[in-house]
Amino acid sequence: MIASFVRPWVGRTPVIFGGVSGGHVTLQDKTFDLPRGRRYERRTGEALSEREPVQLLRKLEREIGSDAFATQYLQAPAPPGGGMVKREWIKRYDTPPEPGTGLTYISWDTASKGGPDNSYSVGLAVQRVAKDRFYLLEVVRRRMQFPELLHAAQEMAARYPGAITLVEDTAVGPALVSSLGSTVNVQGIKPEGDKEARLSRVTALMERGELYLPFRAPWLEVFEAEFFSFPGSQHNDQVDALSQLLGYSIRDTYWIWHLPL
Repeated sequence: MIASFVRPWVGRTPVIFGGVSGGHVTLQDKTFDLPRGRRYERRTGEALSEREPVQLLRKLEREIGSDAFATQYLQAPAPPGGGMVKREWIKRYDTPPEPGTGLTYISWDTASKGGPDNSYSVGLAVQRVAKDRFYLLEVVRRRMQFPELLHAAQEMAARYPGAITLVEDTAVGPALVSSLGSTVNVQGIKPEGDKEARLSRVTALMERGELYLPFRAPWLEVFEAEFFSFPGSQHNDQVDALSQLLGYSIRDTYWIWHLPL
């Protein structure tokens, strides 16, 4: 039998020999038998480091999201196949903000071909009001050949004057950027990482309740079916378009000077 004992602090966390998670927060009550009849007890939720008290760790959890926190600080990543976005995180709206309030972004995830067996092309619009409220206004999702795709992108840009249009720089994306360039404020976006990684970078703002979906919309049912089941969903084009938009938006420093806090 291997005796359990507590080793002094090593770096940022204590190392406990004899079997315990090396994360930063205790996942469950545990008692350790120490030499000379002593016992060591650790309670659920207790910080494992004096340098990182529970209050600080909870603040970090709000900032980076519970899934990322579980992976990094609890060493207990969420099991694969589960939805990355929880319904209870999302807020709802009846009436969208006034046009021209804040900033509006349009995001396109384009398919390489428009046939019935190919992926969908998706465009969506989000209005950002203040730094922490993002309203999903519209979703366009169709299988389109390039001329129809270009027309759809032009129409959406016309519906939201002054919006920034973001186009994923893959498939027919570069051609779409080139075709829109003379009339639309458009920017090509090179994707970084896989689709799950791109969504994980923006789930924290959703968990904080900063993303608003409408109570009713013609596109809402199909969007939610994909959104709340990703990465287990059959399609992921809507999720990818939203990840691209939110990822760009939270890096956009324009709001610092032009949006109320």
